[in-house]
Amino acid sequence: MKKFYEGVIKARGIIILLFLIAAGICGYCQQFISVNYDINAYLPDDAPSTKALNVMEDEFDGAIPNARVMVKNVTQQQALKYKEKLEAVDGVSSVTWLDDNMPYDMPLSMYSKKLVQTYYKDKNALFSVTIDEDKINSAVPAIRKVIGEDNAMSGSAVSTAISTASTVKEVRRIVIIAVVFLLIVLIITTNSWVEPFVVMATQNPVTSGGTQALPDSQLDRFMICLSMGYPDAESQLAILKNVSDRDLIEKVQPVMTIEDVKQAKSYVKNMQVNDEILRYIICLCEKTREHEHVELGISPRGVGALAEMAKSFALCEGRTYVVPDDVLAIFPDVCAHRLILNTKARRENVTAYEILEEISQQTEKPKLLRK
Repeated sequence: MKKFYEGVIKARGIIILLFLIAAGICGYCQQFISVNYDINAYLPDDAPSTKALNVMEDEFDGAIPNARVMVKNVTQQQALKYKEKLEAVDGVSSVTWLDDNMPYDMPLSMYSKKLVQTYYKDKNALFSVTIDEDKINSAVPAIRKVIGEDNAMSGSAVSTAISTASTVKEVRRIVIIAVVFLLIVLIITTNSWVEPFVVMATQNPVTSGGTQALPDSQLDRFMICLSMGYPDAESQLAILKNVSDRDLIEKVQPVMTIEDVKQAKSYVKNMQVNDEILRYIICLCEKTREHEHVELGISPRGVGALAEMAKSFALCEGRTYVVPDDVLAIFPDVCAHRLILNTKARRENVTAYEILEEISQQTEKPKLLRK
């Protein structure tokens, strides 16, 4: 998997380009995808609602009106003209109005007042419109264009068209946001932003009031533990002369660049260690597990950390190989915080550093032969 991640980082430009091409293809193909917004089409054949709809279609001729359109402040003749315009809209299969129940040229006073008020009241004409299910999304906006914004529409077809338009609009907005978000994620994740990454923590050995100790498993994840100690007299004098911490921070200058650190890390990683040195490291760590004052010795993670730090120390000493003294030099700092001492050690006031010093003296150093 590591090679895969490294390949992704190296080919970040190609990956981002492929993503943009794929997003463009998907956006173009979206116009060719149709969606059935009729919820009845998704019901099972044996559902009560489906059976009821089938009975209605068998018993009644023609389609059931699914929209109502009201036009305000019109005469009877003007209403008839609106009816003709509505019938001409693509997707409208029928429009029912007053003239379908009585001759339009007869006075309104000659017919049932209840019938007349169903379609025409206070100069407001109400039409019952039947729209084909597969053309609702195009027919409803066309009807709105015919009657204008001042008039009204209602019905299941209108609700379907509005919800469909709203859904499509929201989905497009979500897709755009998602594409932008994914592009940002790709740009960030295909570049190594966090290397080198170092976690440093401070610890007060005198008091821990108001703090909570780290679990032993978490301590084991820290590679090395160093003690700063007291500063010497000259350092204390410099501290007193520089009262402002801000001035000190501004004077700090880097001694290595990020690239220098990466190169040193890569060099240490590829440095070969003699098998005798590795066995020496393992022997030291195993003895911590068998010591009479230790409840839990150095873990396999600690063994690996000791080997890596030994290589780093050798590099700092100007060598390309590890010697036993490199291991001993960093043995206490790498392993002391990893040891869990037992009750006997605490009773006898034995420290982890004393135990590691004892193990160092009792373990024979390997003798390396120069070729």
